[in-house]
Amino acid sequence: MQKRRIIDCHSHFGEDVFYPLDGDMQEYIKQTKNLGITDCFAMSVPCPKLEKKETIVKPAIFKLNKENQIIGHVCETESNNVVCERPLNEGEDPYYESNMNLLHQIRKERDIHFHFVPLLHPYFYSEKNMIKYISQGAVAFKIHGFSSGVHPKDIKLDFFRVLEKLNIPIIVHTDASNNYGFAGNNAPMNWINSIKDFNIKVFFAHAGRLNSEFIKVVNNDSRYIVGMAPDALISSDKKRLDVDVDNYIKKFFDSYNENKVVFDIDYPWNVNNWESKDLDWGFLDRIKNICQERNLEKYLKSNAEEFFNV
Repeated sequence: MQKRRIIDCHSHFGEDVFYPLDGDMQEYIKQTKNLGITDCFAMSVPCPKLEKKETIVKPAIFKLNKENQIIGHVCETESNNVVCERPLNEGEDPYYESNMNLLHQIRKERDIHFHFVPLLHPYFYSEKNMIKYISQGAVAFKIHGFSSGVHPKDIKLDFFRVLEKLNIPIIVHTDASNNYGFAGNNAPMNWINSIKDFNIKVFFAHAGRLNSEFIKVVNNDSRYIVGMAPDALISSDKKRLDVDVDNYIKKFFDSYNENKVVFDIDYPWNVNNWESKDLDWGFLDRIKNICQERNLEKYLKSNAEEFFNV
């Protein structure tokens, strides 16, 4: 009997500059094989760290002033306890090396079908590299606006034009609170208002914070789709949503049309809460207890197959 296909549309791998848990691919494979996951959209952690002998490179981090305003983006190199910074430049692709490291890693794996999702910085990008990524099998690009210090309104229109021309979906982050500093910049409607005039398919992570205006837009626009993960963390951290809910998973499925939702894990952010940082692997049972069987097939695979053409 053929194994039921389950597609995780959003998980991260590598070592992050700020987050204490690594995206360990072997640990992911060990856990998800037991859950029946067959496919994974693999992307770099939001702020990748590259270690080279005695040198640590943080290819793209942003600087804040005392008022928590973003004042610049730099590449930071630490060698022999000496830290050097240089500004990032237009036309640069700060994530190229971490993307290629990920591609090399996933090409060696056979237990799960990994799909390549390169990380992009929309202020500092290389169209040449974007084309190269697609030629190497990229199914989407990831933009982690919060961790890369991005505000959608500040993205130059040329970036969106390139995405539109290349005809490839993007995955964007929307779950940071609107209530403190720069973390509110990537609110879901900020993304909608910046990208709505372009024919670009977008997968919005973290349920678009269950913002009511956003839900109406997504349900009525074929260009957009949403994921829910990490449900345990979002359920325990109320500032990640625009509404108070007793049951986050139920509210998610009640809010979005059955053809607008895709399954994702958001490894290694699938933790019970910020304090414990214990990885949680019980999401499928929670989902199956709420999602109707007729919709489960769409959520776990069919919607992703159609949207991403995988």
